[in-house]
Amino acid sequence: MAKKAENPRDPAKVTEQEAADKAPEDVVHNAAESKASADALAGEAIAGSDVPDERKVAALRQLPDADLLALAKRAAESEHWLDVARRSQAEFENAKKRLEREQAETARYIVGSFAKELFAPIDNLERAMAASEKSKDFQALFDGLKLTHQAMLTSLANSGLRPIDAQGKPFDPSEHEALMMSNDAKLADNTVSQVFEKGWRLHDRVLRPAKVVVNKKA
Repeated sequence: MAKKAENPRDPAKVTEQEAADKAPEDVVHNAAESKASADALAGEAIAGSDVPDERKVAALRQLPDADLLALAKRAAESEHWLDVARRSQAEFENAKKRLEREQAETARYIVGSFAKELFAPIDNLERAMAASEKSKDFQALFDGLKLTHQAMLTSLANSGLRPIDAQGKPFDPSEHEALMMSNDAKLADNTVSQVFEKGWRLHDRVLRPAKVVVNKKA
C-alpha cells in the first residue's frame, strides 16, 4: 500500500527556531543581509532595511505574532512622538512670531516716555516765543530761553542723555573728533582748546563725538 503523501507546508509559515536559524531566502542573498536577518524577529531590522517593499512584506509575514504586535506598538509610539515634535515645532514658530510682533510694537512706542520729558520745555519755549512778539524786553526773553534750555538738559539727563564735557580735557579719540589744531602755549599738549559742536553720550555709549580743536605745542 502506497504511503499517504504529507500535506505540503505553507512556505510562508516557519517556526520561530527556523526563522532564527535561517532568514527567508527572498530576503537574504548575501552576508550583509544575513546579519540583518538575525534581528528579523524584532521586526525593525526588516522594516528599516533598504530591500524592496515586497521582500519586506514576505519577511514580516514570517514573524511570530508577538513580534508583529511589538513592532506595531513601536510604530505607534514613533508616530506619537513624531506628532508631539510637529506640534512642538508649530508652538515654537507661533511663539517666535508673537515675540517678534511684541518687539516691533515696543520699538514703535519706546520713545513715548522720553517724549513726555520734552513736553514741558517745549511748552515753555512756545510761551517765550509768543511773549517776544508782544514785548521788547530781550533780557526777559533771554532768561526764559535759559530756563527752557536748562529744563531740556534735565529732561535729557533723566533719559540717560548727557553732554560730553570736552573743553580743556585731554583729547580722547573715543569721545572727540579733531577738526583742526591750535598752538597755545598756555595749554597742555594734546588738550581740547575749543569745542565747535557739543558731543553727547547715552549712558556709557557715545552717540555723537564732540567736534573740537586740539592744542599741539610746536
